[in-house]
Amino acid sequence: RMLRDVKHDYSGKRARALRIMSKMCKLKSVNRTDRKKIKEILIKSLEDKDARPRRSALRGLGELVDELDGMDIIPLVESLAKNDPYSYEIDASARGGIKGEKIKIYPVREEAQKFLEKLKEKQ
Repeated sequence: RMLRDVKHDYSGKRARALRIMSKMCKLKSVNRTDRKKIKEILIKSLEDKDARPRRSALRGLGELVDELDGMDIIPLVESLAKNDPYSYEIDASARGGIKGEKIKIYPVREEAQKFLEKLKEKQ
């Protein structure tokens, strides 16, 4: 079912499936082959057309950062950290700024930066 949902038209279902798959990957009962498939799906989802699955994939990979040896995803994640287009505006006071001013938030970029920080901590 998760494999079907990863391909669903609705980005919310794709994002949810990716979150579940990354949690499944942490279970000891999931064999090595399935873990590898899940990681590959998460990596492929970094290129999803919608922001929610990209963000969920980054979070999932961040939880699995110790298991990503040999998977060269750094250039893609660095690109997301710098260039992901998805943004929305919030009141600046939500981030310690001046109430009434608007600031743009880039949630996928922020998640990609968190991932890169975890990767650096690992090294």
